[in-house]
Amino acid sequence: MPGKPTSLGSSWDLLPLGLRRNLSAAMDAAAATAARIVSAVAAWLTAVLLARLLGEAAFGQFIAISAVLQLLGVVPDAGLNRVLVRDVSIRPEIGASYVRSIRMVRMVLALAILPIAALAASSNPQFGGASLVIGAISLLFLAGAKTTEGLLYSTDKIRRAAVLSSLYSLVRLAFGAGAALAGLGVAGVMVAHTFASAVYDLLLRTTVPTAPPSRGYRTSVRSLLAASYPFAALAALDALYARLDIVMLAWLALPSSEIGLYGAAYKMFEAASIPLSSIGAVLVPS
Repeated sequence: MPGKPTSLGSSWDLLPLGLRRNLSAAMDAAAATAARIVSAVAAWLTAVLLARLLGEAAFGQFIAISAVLQLLGVVPDAGLNRVLVRDVSIRPEIGASYVRSIRMVRMVLALAILPIAALAASSNPQFGGASLVIGAISLLFLAGAKTTEGLLYSTDKIRRAAVLSSLYSLVRLAFGAGAALAGLGVAGVMVAHTFASAVYDLLLRTTVPTAPPSRGYRTSVRSLLAASYPFAALAALDALYARLDIVMLAWLALPSSEIGLYGAAYKMFEAASIPLSSIGAVLVPS
């Protein structure tokens, strides 16, 4: 019949513009929420498998290292992705310039925390020595990957970002569990997670094309940090609330086995909060 839609695309085009926008936003929210759930479940499964494969003492060391890394990760994060998403979503033409500038700043900040990680590792054996430094190196790759991921979110490619983020969570789960199963210990798990972060960064760089920087547009490190520091402060407070207790227990030289038991119990609490936090992610987008 003449005029009858022959494909999903043509049927979509027949819908009113307002309805299309609402449906597209709903699909974006669903994709972002699904990615959040996959990431949370993968993190929980990682903890469960590592607790079983590594044993209480080594798992306690892994929990302490993860807590320290989450706190250190606030530095290269610096709230910059929130500034990227806020500004580029309004002016897409500055995206390439912003991504290059923010990636450079975050890489420098990630390099700056490596000596801090080495100091923490040498000052307290509960922090895992070389394993902590290896984990800190993964923050270098995540600084680049998360910046590119922010570009996807700011340019309405949310569903693509959700798929890639979910793949990263699953690869990290598989690599970490594989290293533990192979008997490589905590250091092997941290190497596997660092490798997964490097793969994620490379995947994003190769699958997300960036246009040349817009002419006449420049952004300075000072202006970026001036815009991002409130977001960085909020991220720091969130990380302190979530992980400071484990860092304090490790710093007080509590036996690793007890930290492992405490961390395992905490992971069960986090697992129970996955459904409600996922609903919140839909109602209050990041």
